[in-house]
Amino acid sequence: MDEILVEFKSETKDLVAQMMNILLSVEDSPEEIAQLENYGQLVDRIMGSAQTLALSSPDLLTVEAIGKYSALCKIVGYKGSQIGADTALAPIVLAFLLDATEQLERMVDRVDVPGVLDQGEFDDTFKDRLSWIAEKFDQNLRASLKIHSTKSPANQADKQNSGANNISSGGVKSGSDESQDPSESVVRQVEQILSGLVKIKKKS
Repeated sequence: MDEILVEFKSETKDLVAQMMNILLSVEDSPEEIAQLENYGQLVDRIMGSAQTLALSSPDLLTVEAIGKYSALCKIVGYKGSQIGADTALAPIVLAFLLDATEQLERMVDRVDVPGVLDQGEFDDTFKDRLSWIAEKFDQNLRASLKIHSTKSPANQADKQNSGANNISSGGVKSGSDESQDPSESVVRQVEQILSGLVKIKKKS
């Protein structure tokens, strides 16, 4: 198991470094915010590896926490890639991801150290920032990898018309948006993941 953990740590640190490079590049060129799509793909890989490893070794609480934390970064990354650089939300999303990725890096650095989360991690400020961002995202924005559709042009036109408000608002949620079941909303997803992190912290 030690060998598997060493490999996980090494590969994850490499992915985190690539993620930071993307964020720093977008910080220098805000018009490239769509590159957060690539950030989402990288953190998705970390999430999958961590979840798989945690299932086979439930005692690796830090790995389990990394899986859940990566899920939060994945949601913000993918949705953030679609909001457009001209919205006021863009720099806020980028700042959050920079802080969150630095925190993820610290977690990975001590993945093989007993214990899991420091008292200062995932505090109310972190939760409040994340919840505020989640509430601002338009619910029509996807939180996963883009799948190229093979639907007919007619169906594509219907989809474009139904998403007109989303496009015109730059991916920022309007006050009257009720297009999706609340149980599937990004706010609910975030709350569930944060709840999972709290449970891990209590077990440690």
